[in-house]
Amino acid sequence: MDQPALPQGLGGLSTPLMESPFIAEDPRRKRDLDQLRLLAIFYFVWAGLMLLSIGFLVFHYVIMQTVFRSPEFLKTQGNAPFSPHDLMRLFIVFYVLAGTLLVIGSALNVASGLFLLRRKYRVFSIVIGALDCLMVPLGTALGVFTLIILSRESVIERYREVK
Repeated sequence: MDQPALPQGLGGLSTPLMESPFIAEDPRRKRDLDQLRLLAIFYFVWAGLMLLSIGFLVFHYVIMQTVFRSPEFLKTQGNAPFSPHDLMRLFIVFYVLAGTLLVIGSALNVASGLFLLRRKYRVFSIVIGALDCLMVPLGTALGVFTLIILSRESVIERYREVK
């Protein structure tokens, strides 16, 4: 059966009233903005976890320092090719390097989260997402989602709207 013809404008979104952004928002636009906001929140959480892991480095340092200064440990070394103090110096270099990388990574992730909220510097967020892929498993998930979301044409349009 044929459906009755509706008067012009009542059957769809063709009336000027329905095209107003205050009445009917494009669902893709809302999805994109929600996903960018959620991605920014994940970047802030990831930056916090990176800073929190510095606490683990400090805890590990205290444990290693306690073990290497223990008289029982020093007695068992005998003819070791290296001294515990030399090994501890190597650990300290590792702690400083890892802590520095975590602070820099955390700052870059916070910056990327802020840029995502403001829809600026899309390429910067893509690069940070790619670098986060190296931090298995959570950073990898965040990085992959970043690359997927920021590569969509509709998201690229959202970034162009801000300029």
